[in-house]
Amino acid sequence: MPHYANIEMEKGSKVPVFVWELSAKDETSLDTYEGFPKCYEKKKLIVNINDVELSAMVYVMTDNYIKTNREPREKYTEEIIQGYKDAGFSEDEFKPRYK
Repeated sequence: MPHYANIEMEKGSKVPVFVWELSAKDETSLDTYEGFPKCYEKKKLIVNINDVELSAMVYVMTDNYIKTNREPREKYTEEIIQGYKDAGFSEDEFKPRYK
């Protein structure tokens, strides 16, 4: 099942985030790339950056997409790890869960 790049709620856990300011055009492009609304839905959340609370949006896999039992495309995991490094995160923070 495709849990390899999803945000899942778990008490006491954290997810590293990189925050961008998006234009409406950027969001439309991301919607297409992420397969919104079929594969991913948008969730609003509050992030705290340097003691300033900001409203943010994340893409979270839909229940139907999770059930499709798809494998990640070739080099997908490597691209995610490179993104973690580019953002200044440790690759150890990437904890994919394959079912």
